[in-house]
Amino acid sequence: MVPVLDALEETAGSVGETTPLAVPFSPATLLPDDRSHFYRYQGSLTTPPCTESVLWTVMHSSVPISKFQVILEA
Repeated sequence: MVPVLDALEETAGSVGETTPLAVPFSPATLLPDDRSHFYRYQGSLTTPPCTESVLWTVMHSSVPISKFQVILEA
């Protein structure tokens, strides 16, 4: 998960810009191995203005994270 955090640091403050990453990163690594079972529903953003234009996808299987990752999110 550290490459994800590194990528976030590299791109911080670059909204609307293209920033090449020093280390290649594939978002697919954040998904469970079994991607065939999921729930999908139309909803809204979770923050104002709560626009109702989001198609949410929730994977049936979870992906474990380490205690280190939990601490970083706190």
